[in-house]
Amino acid sequence: MTKHTVASVATEIFDRVPGYERTVVTCVVGRPDAVRMAGAVAMATPWATQAVARTAEVDDVLAVPSIASWRRAFRAVGINPAKYRPAVEALLRRARGGSLPFLGRPLIDIGTAVSLATLSPVGVHTYDDLDGPVRLDIAKGTERFASLSGERAVAEPGEVVFRCGGTVLTRRWAWRQGAVGSVREDSRLLAVNVDSLDGSERERATELLVRALTALGATGLATHRLTPEAPEATLEW
Repeated sequence: MTKHTVASVATEIFDRVPGYERTVVTCVVGRPDAVRMAGAVAMATPWATQAVARTAEVDDVLAVPSIASWRRAFRAVGINPAKYRPAVEALLRRARGGSLPFLGRPLIDIGTAVSLATLSPVGVHTYDDLDGPVRLDIAKGTERFASLSGERAVAEPGEVVFRCGGTVLTRRWAWRQGAVGSVREDSRLLAVNVDSLDGSERERATELLVRALTALGATGLATHRLTPEAPEATLEW
């Protein structure tokens, strides 16, 4: 099976957030193998726990440099981070409150582990049922969103959304992922978005993600960088 799509980022977002890049890691995952999946999550778990432990030296989550940077990035595109926390901040708060916020779903938990390890937003999406190009874009105010809990909404004009046509996959940049494009038991075609504000975050997050997906048994791994100079890439499975 061969499938192609185009991923892109609106120029305005790069203009508002200097240094921002998006890396997309694509792969094909096979039928669930409980042993391999458990092993991949077990490998990724210490990456997250060690990073969370390091942040414990900073009492206030908002004083963690990466969290402060993502809050500034949200403000730069018109998102109030006090009302809509960057997903990575929400994950760190939950992890510092006790245990890692894993869901018992290996593909998602690997993304969570890498996000915590690098304090970078990581979004795991399935492309099995998506038809058409995907884009991190400025909403017109007509795009529709369905949450994982079933709630439906329309994006606000000017809101940063990750969309496929008129369907929103993630609202407010890296705040909330929706039902469309979310990982299921039978998901096979993955594209994982890694957002970064500097090169070191990008390189480490991509490296860890590739290591975990390889341990999981994923095939056809490829990485694609979306930058101000190259804001579009063709994804293939």
